[in-house]
This record gives sequence, C-alpha cells and structure tokens, in this order.
Amino acid sequence: MSRKPNDKGGTNMRRITWMAGILVGLQVLTAIPAQAATGPSVIMNQKQVEWKAKPLILANKTYVPASGLASLLSAKLVEVDGKLTFQRGSLTVSYKPTAGTQVPKGYAPLREMAEGVGYKVAWDGTKQAVTIVSQVDPNNGQGFVMVDPLKLTEEEKAFVAQNKANPGVHKQGNLYMVALGAQPNPGYGIKLVKNEQSWEQLLVHVQRTKPEPGKMYPQMIAYPYLLGRADLPSYTTLVVIDDDTGKPMIFAKDTGSK
Repeated sequence: MSRKPNDKGGTNMRRITWMAGILVGLQVLTAIPAQAATGPSVIMNQKQVEWKAKPLILANKTYVPASGLASLLSAKLVEVDGKLTFQRGSLTVSYKPTAGTQVPKGYAPLREMAEGVGYKVAWDGTKQAVTIVSQVDPNNGQGFVMVDPLKLTEEEKAFVAQNKANPGVHKQGNLYMVALGAQPNPGYGIKLVKNEQSWEQLLVHVQRTKPEPGKMYPQMIAYPYLLGRADLPSYTTLVVIDDDTGKPMIFAKDTGSK
C-alpha cells in the first residue's frame, strides 16, 4: 500500500502566508481610529475621485489624504511640524489636528481645505456624494478682493470719506475698509500681502509702508487705507493681521510718526 508524500513543508508555508496576511490586515486597521467610518464618494468635474487611501468620517466631517486633495485642487502642500498648509494663488488655508484627536496622520478635512483655496463644496443627496461643484479664481474671486475707489457708488464714497480718519476696520455691506488714520505724509501707507482662510476666520495680512530714504514727500496729512470686498460665509469673521508680527493689527492714531 503506497503512502502519500509528506506535505508538511507546503502546509507550513501556507500557514505562514496566511498569518502574514492577518498581521498586515491588523496593521492597517490599527492605523484607522475605531470610531472612523468610511467616508462618502467625492465627485469633481462630474468624475468620481479615486483616492490612494479611503476617505473617513470623524465627528461628522469627511477627511481625505492631504496629498491627494492638494493635487486635486491644484494647490501646493506644505507640511511643517504636523501642520498641513494648502497654497493656491493668494489663498492659503492651514490645518493641524488638536491634541487627542483621532485623525490619521496625513489626513485633512475636505470641506475646510477645499473652500479655503477657492472651491465650493456641496452634498449631493441623490448621488450620496460630496461634490466639488465649482472653482473660484484664487486671486480675484474669494477672500479680500481689492476695490478701485473710483468704481465705488456715491454711498460707498461717502462711507470712505466718513471713516478714513478713524484707524481700524470699517464695514458697509460686503465692502471693508482698513484705515490707518492720519499720517504725517503720503510716504506712510498700507498694502495687502495675502488672504488666509483659517476655520471661521478670513485672515487679511497687511503691511505698513514707510517713506523711502532720501525721497521727498509733500508735507501734508495723508489718510492711507485699503478697500476690498469680501463675501463671507455665515459665522466667518474678517481679521486684519500685521504680516510683520503675525498678530492682529493694532490701530492707533498717527502710527507712522512714531
């Protein structure tokens, strides 16, 4: 009576392969928080987006791989000390998980990041998908957009005349005025540096300008200001940031003469 050849080696190999597969699966699962659910599909330009790692839902927000999202939105991704920043044109938005959050490394909130660099995001109930429905010009369509004073309405011109001597941020409708107040000569001024969307704030970075050395200026009081329009979503506020300090601008009369 013949015996079957000893298949112990093959059995061991299959067992090792099977165990390796289990270990890999466990490693993938432990990288994703237990309470995270698989996120919805994302559609842009009528096409479903394919992600290298699946979208997740955490605390009712959709999170996606930051590198893939930046590429999709034509934004530059910068990562420093766990802080993810998207840059597109003059628009910048940043995200850093707070301590104790369960967001996997390299993931970012889809809506905040997309809207921060000029896109509009909507929920399509029919398709059960997050839809990136349109794109805004990063330099001319969103944020604090500079306005030509000559194109103001008569009512807006009166608003400017009334407030130009009062240092601070003034608002009428969607028109914002950042005024420095009275300055000793026209060499003192203010210029827009960039817009930065940060959660529920539009951060408008500005810089004060000073007289150029050796240049003669008329000896007359000047009232430098910036004018811009900003259509802000609900619960979003505009904050003027001194770009030299990175802190909210401090307004005081005759700041240029100090």
